[in-house]
Amino acid sequence: VLIDAILRGQQRQELVEERHVLARRVEVPCGLAAVGRARKDPDYSKADYIELAQERILERDAPAEATLVTTYYVARFTADEEDHATLKPFLVRSREVIAESDEELSKGLVNAIELDAIMYVDGDMDAAVVLKRSTMREGWMEDPDQLNAFAWWCFENKVNLKEAQELALKGVELADPGKARAQILDTAAEICNALGNCNEAIELIRVAIAEDADNEYYAEQLARFKEVRANLKEG
Repeated sequence: VLIDAILRGQQRQELVEERHVLARRVEVPCGLAAVGRARKDPDYSKADYIELAQERILERDAPAEATLVTTYYVARFTADEEDHATLKPFLVRSREVIAESDEELSKGLVNAIELDAIMYVDGDMDAAVVLKRSTMREGWMEDPDQLNAFAWWCFENKVNLKEAQELALKGVELADPGKARAQILDTAAEICNALGNCNEAIELIRVAIAEDADNEYYAEQLARFKEVRANLKEG
């Protein structure tokens, strides 16, 4: 059994190596296709994908659209990286491509990449909030789902939290009762907790539980917020 497992491991490694060799032999367009295949291929890890992307995008003159799409996925794959060191060269290259390209590029994709570049290359979170606000749909200030999306983005990026809290609570007022309202209450509770308002976070998540009693996640959130409050009291 052990020998079989070793052989399967060797075969898998040989397959991965063979694909890397083939990718290096083809011209740039086919090589970029290999990047796309690697993203979906279970034989490729995220590290494999990023390595191939670095070779095809950063070390060659790749087409604009391929550069932006690859950068978008690298951003998703490396979202947990604190310093975003892997992503930064892709963002810099994407900015250059956007500035130089005569192609009609996806506005949504361009905005998403520029938003990441402002945050992780420029380090200007205030400008990021301005751009994020400008990309929201028309009428978003009266749409509970859009208010929730903006507030959650602020929470995830630890920026503009006070306004995000106000907008989340506005979303709670506009949302339909039940699951939709509970989701926005959870966002508001998370932001309250991030701001150090543990008691308010607990009260909000209790309302979320009342709105969607069958969702066990909110009970878990309540327990977590209570634990945070207890730890603060002990400290």
